[in-house]
Amino acid sequence: MIYQQSRTSAVGEMIGNIAHQWRQPLSVISTVATGLKLNLDLDDSLDRKSMSTSLEKINKHTQHLSTTIDDFRSFFKDNLNTVEKTNLKNTIKRVRELTIDSFNSNFIEYTEDIEDIEHSYNENILIQALLNLFNNSKDALCEKSYDRYFNISIKKDKKVIVLRVKDNGGGIKEELIEKIFEPYFTTKHESVGTGIGLYMTNQIITKQIHGKISVHNIKLKYKNKSYNGVEFIITIPIIEDDSY
Repeated sequence: MIYQQSRTSAVGEMIGNIAHQWRQPLSVISTVATGLKLNLDLDDSLDRKSMSTSLEKINKHTQHLSTTIDDFRSFFKDNLNTVEKTNLKNTIKRVRELTIDSFNSNFIEYTEDIEDIEHSYNENILIQALLNLFNNSKDALCEKSYDRYFNISIKKDKKVIVLRVKDNGGGIKEELIEKIFEPYFTTKHESVGTGIGLYMTNQIITKQIHGKISVHNIKLKYKNKSYNGVEFIITIPIIEDDSY
């Protein structure tokens, strides 16, 4: 039941992300199409080069919309048992594509430091786990009036892959930090948070990816200013034959 509720919650977040992803391309298509119509109404001898450029713009943005739908559709496939060797850079790229517009619209500076690492895992469920972390940071940061910062790093350390996600969103109250992976626990208003996202991230990392996840408050510097923030650390064991 909790997993199904998590998927339902994720659907709502995905719809919001689709809205962000589609708004700008649709605006461009509408503007270009309106401009073409206006030029045709005013001058029926519109030059072919200008028309070709405009149509190329429309086609480019239409292809972007189509790609976005494919990304979201593949994300919701329930092939939980499919494990393939995948480059973590590509996985983070997909997560970034799904969240870039919501980050930009909230003026969050995104940075990354990702080593070129291949590992065997189910990409869709890892994406879901990371999306929960990305959206958790976004929700915390969008409430802040100062410069907003988010960073993800992935490095290989001996026999583990270490993934760190941090932001300058103010951190978590110490008396609450031990509870954030519990089901239905949330620090957000009930209209915003369900308390399922981080619980599911913990379940995915520990049960599906066979790793560990922890969280702690940090102090970080951004643009020569000190901030309170939070850092999630995911460790994934590297098995020699890449099997579980």
